[in-house]
Amino acid sequence: MPANSPRNNIPKDQYQHYIPRFILRYFQDAQIQPRCARKSGIDKDTILVYDIPNQTFEPQPVGKVHGIVNMYRDHRNTQNVDHLEQGLSRLENDAARVIRSIHQAIDAKRDVVTMKRKELVTVRKFIYLMHYRRTSLIPSYFDENDPESGPLREYYKFLQKKHGLRTQNDIFLFGMKYILETSHHEMVNATEALWEKYGMKDFAMMLRTRVDPDIIDNFFAVDYATMADMLFLSIWQAAEGEEFVVANNSFGLWEGAIDGQPAIHRLFIVSPKIALILRQTIFANEEVMPSLLSQGAVVNSSLTDIPSVPASSTHANFTRPRGDDAAVMRALAAYRVTPAAQEDVFTFKITTLTKKQTLALNHVVLLNVLDNGNVTFASPAAMQRTVESYLQSP
Repeated sequence: MPANSPRNNIPKDQYQHYIPRFILRYFQDAQIQPRCARKSGIDKDTILVYDIPNQTFEPQPVGKVHGIVNMYRDHRNTQNVDHLEQGLSRLENDAARVIRSIHQAIDAKRDVVTMKRKELVTVRKFIYLMHYRRTSLIPSYFDENDPESGPLREYYKFLQKKHGLRTQNDIFLFGMKYILETSHHEMVNATEALWEKYGMKDFAMMLRTRVDPDIIDNFFAVDYATMADMLFLSIWQAAEGEEFVVANNSFGLWEGAIDGQPAIHRLFIVSPKIALILRQTIFANEEVMPSLLSQGAVVNSSLTDIPSVPASSTHANFTRPRGDDAAVMRALAAYRVTPAAQEDVFTFKITTLTKKQTLALNHVVLLNVLDNGNVTFASPAAMQRTVESYLQSP
């Protein structure tokens, strides 16, 4: 067969992870030494996995779990079908360095960790894409005929027509490309401009009924920026002697509701010891919960007793302008994209959970694991306590 045959130009299949390897390796037993595997002839680059359908506990190779063959392969890009996988790899490498710094702070017994703005926006984009990747495991998520997709039906049709997207997977990959290639600040600023144009109330109503074609080019930005603006980031540490567990579908799981409106929290477990949590900004003030309850609000959450506050920030070079809140927001939007703003420092307080609170978070993971899913854990003893607590709960 000629060297330039089309068949020879087709890249080999790749097992592409929706939970990155660097996170999975945090769940390895501390005594596992993957680099020694080749010397012994035994694959030690494994993690412990509980398989729900088969009800088995067994080690699984890191390279063959929590992924899908060719998950990000974009055949519409004939020059480089793996460009999305490569973009994700760069983002994951940057996020891994930030998450490593959180572990280092905990190992050093510090109760705070600092991030520069450029590191924070890396984490924000990373966890959003972890949530977005989870949607690929839900077959109906981009199905215009699914009843729950009603408000998005018209948008999907416009998007498919404008960009020549034929399948649900085309839409998924198109959205991933947009998020990877559009900066955090561009997405937030584009969305805030739409909020100002429509008004927050009318904009929310529009999204619940139909998607205006005018926002078609920034639709993925709206979902991204809503998560960025409406939920603040906090860092939770598992109780001493306890561990977090992670399921194949647990990144971005929502927990809690106010008067039936979901998602007080979004959960992102990045190691047995660390969970990155997004909490609705209305709970940034610890006095809000008692006030809501006194007004008759129905708050349903098993995690709101865990104290969390937004990071404090130190701006490198921002002077608050005179004027109303809208003027301040416009000035901040302009400032955020400047080189100076990337040196802003955000200080996060690390919240150490109790054993009960750690098990409560794990309960949310187990409650939502899919019937055909699996759960990854670091130590059998901690996993056993998690399962026992889950089975004993009402």
